[in-house]
Amino acid sequence: MFEQLLPGYEQDLAHLKVKVLAESRSIKAALLEWEREYVLKNKLSAPSLEQMNADKTASSLIRKLKYANALLKEWNINFSN
Repeated sequence: MFEQLLPGYEQDLAHLKVKVLAESRSIKAALLEWEREYVLKNKLSAPSLEQMNADKTASSLIRKLKYANALLKEWNINFSN
């Protein structure tokens, strides 16, 4: 019975993995852009982790990246970019 469901599950899981990986890259790019804007607005001073956590946008991006990275680690998907 489960053998019939397995191919569909594996295909759906593969699609999900691709989406999470793409979202992870998108989040990293958005966080990098936020950091660039912060540096320009704050006399070339890099944000601390506390400042990032205090900012609504940055903290949301950090949280999403944390979850995406946890999923990718669970699936043994390791990309440095």
